[in-house]
Amino acid sequence: MKKFLLIACCAVCMMACKRTTNTDTNKPGPTVTTLEHDNIGKTLNGLDSADAIKLVTTFKNDTTSKDRFTNIWFSKSFVEDTYDILSSQTDADGIRLYIGKNADGHNTLVVMSTKDGGNYTDPDSSKIPPSKKIHVDYFQHGYPILNTKEVKNQDSYTATLGDGADLYQDTTNKPCPKIKCEINESQVSCIQAKTWAQGFKGGAIDIRSVWYSLKLIAYLKEQIHAGVSNRRSVDGIRIYFVVDTTRRKNGFLLTPTEEINGVHQDIYDCYSLHKMFDVVDHGEECPIFCKGTM
Repeated sequence: MKKFLLIACCAVCMMACKRTTNTDTNKPGPTVTTLEHDNIGKTLNGLDSADAIKLVTTFKNDTTSKDRFTNIWFSKSFVEDTYDILSSQTDADGIRLYIGKNADGHNTLVVMSTKDGGNYTDPDSSKIPPSKKIHVDYFQHGYPILNTKEVKNQDSYTATLGDGADLYQDTTNKPCPKIKCEINESQVSCIQAKTWAQGFKGGAIDIRSVWYSLKLIAYLKEQIHAGVSNRRSVDGIRIYFVVDTTRRKNGFLLTPTEEINGVHQDIYDCYSLHKMFDVVDHGEECPIFCKGTM
């Protein structure tokens, strides 16, 4: 099961790295259209289809990281606009985060929208779970916001004290909140999150993409607004490349941020303790399960 979030306003982490299956991705299943270049299509973070496919393909061809640290920042508007776009489309069911590699070799993220592609039942009835949902990538059309800087990500490859990415700092320099906020099964504590963020040291990466449900985007939006309601200057989310140091598996951690003197500062305090349901369906990670991916 994946853990995927260090949630805003709720000092906890959720993470995409805990596997429960070893699904053979080459087994037959429902026919899924391969994603192709789309002259007017955009990713949710504003990339043209050709650029997105190139970034993802470059990483597929070399799944190593030269970066000792990687975290990617997205604005508050990105979270809100992503939710608004997807919730207006009847077949949209979530997003897929792809690891991409730039021409200079640095890591980045490609954010794709997905739609329901039906169910896949593994012919091996011993697999747990035996059935998984397929989430099919597709490009967006007709949304001017996707051409603006509001949806563009900011990539960072350093761990400098004072740059806001505090999971890289030990608890002496940047202590964790004392209150326990991890209330959902996909959340981990601030202390555990620091261990995972500091466990990423570059080298081989064992995931290509991770899927998140639309319900998670709604939850993120809710948590961000809870922080704003409590007079925090919440300005976005930061996504860390991490390693579960027990299982030695790669994944992502997400945490909301607030603007302090021009810095996107991680925030781990509790403002909303709303429980999140139905966001894990066991069809989320590639190469464990890749049907529907580009």
